[in-house]
Amino acid sequence: MRIEFTKSSRKHRISKGRALWVIIHTASELASVDGRTEVKWIGKDNRGLELEIIGVIEEDRVLIVHVMPYSFRRRYDKEI
Repeated sequence: MRIEFTKSSRKHRISKGRALWVIIHTASELASVDGRTEVKWIGKDNRGLELEIIGVIEEDRVLIVHVMPYSFRRRYDKEI
């Protein structure tokens, strides 16, 4: 299955290579959201930075829509 990245997935300036490292080397979680299947990875890249990656599973590809350092998520969750 092909893996493609949206332009918005690069918002936090994490390279595709670093995101692919996490996708290849960590287990994923599947969830059904609004009738579509999403896949999520949380793991350390080859430089030790923990990333959160979210993709949408389509017929012939996984479309990566979000790549962010996981520390940003924890900071956001504390503010809420």
